[in-house]
Amino acid sequence: MEFERIILELQKNGNKRAVSTRKKIGMNTDKYLGVELKKITDLAKKIGKNHKLAEQLRKSELRDALLLSFFVDEPKKVSLNDAKNLLKLIDYPDLSDPFCSNIIINAPYIFDLIDEWKDSSKEMTKRCAYMGVCELAKNNHKVGDDYFLEFLSRIEREIGYSKNWVKDSMVCALNSIGERNEFLRNKTASVIKNIGKVKIEFQKGTGVIAAQLKPLVGTAP
Repeated sequence: MEFERIILELQKNGNKRAVSTRKKIGMNTDKYLGVELKKITDLAKKIGKNHKLAEQLRKSELRDALLLSFFVDEPKKVSLNDAKNLLKLIDYPDLSDPFCSNIIINAPYIFDLIDEWKDSSKEMTKRCAYMGVCELAKNNHKVGDDYFLEFLSRIEREIGYSKNWVKDSMVCALNSIGERNEFLRNKTASVIKNIGKVKIEFQKGTGVIAAQLKPLVGTAP
C-alpha cells in the first residue's frame, strides 16, 4: 500500500470525539486524527511489515501514523540509535506501549535500553523501561529469575514515589512477572502485599490500581 493512500486512509478514519477526549486527559493532540487502535492494527495487517514505509510514516509527523509505524516496522532493522530517537517522540502511553510491545521486545538491544532507561527522571522513558520488563516477562522464556527479582526489589522500593505512568507500568510488570512461574509468583505476591494499592493521579481525578495475579497453569486457583 502506497504512503499517500495510507495517510488518506488515516484521515478518513479520524474521530474528532476521540481527539477531544484525549485532549481532556492531557495528551498532545495537535497532530492527532483520533483513529482508533483497532483500525490502526487492521490497517497494519493489510500493509504488512515494511521498514522503509515505517520511516516514511514517522516523517509525516502525524501521531496516528507514528503509532501505525510501530506495527509495520521490522524491529531487527531498527538500530539502537533509531530506537533512542523514537523515544524522543513518545509522550503518552498510547505510543509508549505499542513501541515496547512491537519494537523493543523484538530488538537485540532490549536489555541495554532497559538498563539505560530504568533510572531516568523522564516519565515516558522510565515507563518504557518497565513496559520492556513487562514484555520480557510475558514473551522471553530464556531470561532467568534473577533478572526479574532485581526489578521486583526496585518496584517495591520506588513505586511509592514514582510518577503516575511509571507506577502504572510497574503494576503491569508485577502482573507479568508473577505469571512466569511459582517461585516468581510467590515473590511478586509478597511485593504486592507490601506496596498495597497504588494511586494514579489523572487530570479528572484519582484512580486506584492494584496488581492482580492470575492462577498459574497447573496450580489451584
